[in-house]
Amino acid sequence: MVFTENLDLFFKDFGQTVQIGPSGSAVEVTAIFDNKHYAVTDGVGQWNTTEPTLTVKTSDVAAYSKGARVIVGGVEYYADSFEPDGTGVTKIKLKRA
Repeated sequence: MVFTENLDLFFKDFGQTVQIGPSGSAVEVTAIFDNKHYAVTDGVGQWNTTEPTLTVKTSDVAAYSKGARVIVGGVEYYADSFEPDGTGVTKIKLKRA
């Protein structure tokens, strides 16, 4: 089994269907959504924030760039950055629309 086939199985088992692209012509891809929680302290106080990210196969998002519209579970986001790791996987940092 080649590495890309392993990626297909991985995303099938752990991913969910999301939409990426312009309204009306978005495509569905399988991705892993994470919305990590962080407590941020700046010496004066502390506040809470989240960092929504998608992990996807690089080949599924090769046509997209910063600003791409992403829908996850009915919630609209915009891609803030694309971070390919060189193994065929890309992490997309999201900003809520």
